[in-house]
Amino acid sequence: MPFPQWYAGQVITAERLNARNMQMVTQEADHKIEDDNDSSWELTEVTAELEPDAIYAYWCYISYSAGVDGFVWSWDATGVSLASFTTAYNRNVSSDINTGGSVIMRRPANTTPRVAGGASSTDYNSAYDRGTMETSGGSPVLTLRVRKDNVDPEVDREVTLLRGGNQTRFLYQRIA
Repeated sequence: MPFPQWYAGQVITAERLNARNMQMVTQEADHKIEDDNDSSWELTEVTAELEPDAIYAYWCYISYSAGVDGFVWSWDATGVSLASFTTAYNRNVSSDINTGGSVIMRRPANTTPRVAGGASSTDYNSAYDRGTMETSGGSPVLTLRVRKDNVDPEVDREVTLLRGGNQTRFLYQRIA
């Protein structure tokens, strides 16, 4: 359905009115990244089936816990081009997360991994990915994927989690 343009005398339908509503997808359960020696991506519950030939604004609020392994996210994008702007802790986070530290602010390419540092698997950290996305024809789908940043077997391993429940959320709204 094309993005609604309203004209005098036009019949208003629920479908046309709802086309502009903001949508939200959440990570319902904690996603534990299992394999310490594998750099392959793991798909999450955060997935959105989008309308073809559309433009969306999006906001992804990521909550994660990671030790020195760090945390990486990216998008599995079928028929979707992203213009992302990300913010995350630098890889070398202080051992006391409450003292703050340097952050990475990037404008990564569509499939470039977005890196976030960690200090302890008991800390709740935040990362943000926002921008616009443009879909092509067909059945566009976007899914958040995650992995550990450091896969060096010599590094002391801690649990790495994408936090679920009310923690990780993906909001999107069609704008054209």
